[in-house]
Amino acid sequence: SKFQAHAVFIDSVLLEARNKIAHGEYRKIELSKYNEMHDIVMDLMGLFRDEIQNAVALKKYLRH
Repeated sequence: SKFQAHAVFIDSVLLEARNKIAHGEYRKIELSKYNEMHDIVMDLMGLFRDEIQNAVALKKYLRH
């Protein structure tokens, strides 16, 4: 799938950071690393949006 290429980023980088923050661990991150993560997340959100819009346009939500 289109998201498979980012599986390592999602599982290893993004979720690890999220879990540590959620459990109270202070996270210091370089601005360049933050910007890189931000760009990837925004790209993934755009991809997800496109998938939803395509599913609606093609009426993939309907059972046949």
